[in-house]
Amino acid sequence: QRGDARYRRLTYPPTAAAAISGVSYVVGGGGGKAKTGVPNRITLVAREAKPDLQEVAHVDFDDDRVVGLALHPSEKLCVVTTSGGATHGCSYTDTELKKEFTTTTAKAGPDGEFPSQRAVAVGPKGDQVALGMGDKVVLWKLGKGATGLSDQRVLESAHKDPVKEIVYMGDGKKMVSIDDSSCVVWELPAGKRACLGKPGMG
Repeated sequence: QRGDARYRRLTYPPTAAAAISGVSYVVGGGGGKAKTGVPNRITLVAREAKPDLQEVAHVDFDDDRVVGLALHPSEKLCVVTTSGGATHGCSYTDTELKKEFTTTTAKAGPDGEFPSQRAVAVGPKGDQVALGMGDKVVLWKLGKGATGLSDQRVLESAHKDPVKEIVYMGDGKKMVSIDDSSCVVWELPAGKRACLGKPGMG
């Protein structure tokens, strides 16, 4: 314990995290298991009576490094994106993590590299997932349980650089996506660009 903070040294470099509650969290990341032995995984972490955070459960993704994650607004489901072009749904309880589905959501380019899927968000109704796919924003329908993702819809081109973050606003009628140099507001469900902002604009 360090002041009022709780601490846990993980066996992998974390790249994404989300708070389930004030005492329970999901953390994900990795380091390339085959080459380094460092696991690619998400971890359920809890603040218990012991001084520091405790690792409660894991889900491993072999050689596919975790790059983003987001929680479902009403169900106990964590949506996880990995560097090999896949998106996974993992259910959780206070003591368990379980992979429910895996959907291929990106294809490798001519160079063999997959576009970044760092940005991921679940809509406020829980029936839609927004992903950054390189410099594009893609909407997917999210089914129940192990159904996974379906009905891909790529929005009009608006970003010049890889999308770094996506946030649904309020009741989900608008959504914001950002890259290194711009911010785009989208109107939903139409998926049309409402406005574009860049540094130095009025």
